[in-house]
Amino acid sequence: MQKLGDFKLPAFFNYPPYFSLQPVRDTREKQVQLWKELILDYCRTQKNFVIGLEEEFPLFSNPVIESKTNVLTRFN
Repeated sequence: MQKLGDFKLPAFFNYPPYFSLQPVRDTREKQVQLWKELILDYCRTQKNFVIGLEEEFPLFSNPVIESKTNVLTRFN
């Protein structure tokens, strides 16, 4: 299991489509929900209360699969 410091990342974090906005509505809704839960869990465990989207945030890229998210550029 991949970790980010002491935070355990879920298995789907290494799934490349997770980092690209999915075209099918139901799939996209599930994807966005997973992102929301992951971000909240990470911030809760790290006691991080503010995320600057103009800054690098560790969850928004995955060097293992060499991918960065474009999901949050359309997050609503």
